[in-house]
Amino acid sequence: MAVIAEDGTGLAGANSYVTVEDADDYFDARNNTTWSAYSDAVKEAALLYSCQWLDARYSWPGTISVDTQALSWPRDGVTDSEGRIIDLDVVPAALKDAQCEAAAAHALEALNEVLARGGAISAVTVDVLSVTFSASASPGRSFPYIDALVARIASPFTSGVLTTFR
Repeated sequence: MAVIAEDGTGLAGANSYVTVEDADDYFDARNNTTWSAYSDAVKEAALLYSCQWLDARYSWPGTISVDTQALSWPRDGVTDSEGRIIDLDVVPAALKDAQCEAAAAHALEALNEVLARGGAISAVTVDVLSVTFSASASPGRSFPYIDALVARIASPFTSGVLTTFR
């Protein structure tokens, strides 16, 4: 499936916030050579999945701009964590950056990791090595950098990041 990037108009067929070219530019600027080694097909699949993952993972403020738009952005009535108004025809740079980071994470290891028994491991021992997780540890993977990027515009459902909007 081809990547159709949201352009701020509320496209009915959009399935990503960034194009492969946008992600390539993002990672080139950060000297990330791992991303550039992936085929376009892997990049496209990672972008499509990461977009869906972001929209499911985070609670976005405001309301959608167009009733027929496919994605959660653009949105109306949103300010960033510094109190600046985000125009209703804009997909914030923080969201685009977060999608790039999520796509790279997904290309390395699926974001939709399935955990046996919810990942609630109390102890693992292999020969002389052992791992014990805290009772309060999250059963899944955490994404603190992605959460920090998104915290500029929203609050995640599943992490400890809390953002106050004015």
